[in-house]
Amino acid sequence: MRQIYLEHINLFMLSVIVGGITHIFIGTDEEVKKQIAALKI
Repeated sequence: MRQIYLEHINLFMLSVIVGGITHIFIGTDEEVKKQIAALKI
C-alpha cells in the first residue's frame, strides 16, 4: 500500500516538473533559454 502511495507522489511530482518545463518553453525568451542551456550542462 505504501509503495503505491509513493509511486503516486513520484508521478505527481514528475507531472508538475514536466508541466513547469512545458510552461517555460511555451512562454520562452532568450534569458530562459540561456538558463535551460546552463542547467543541461
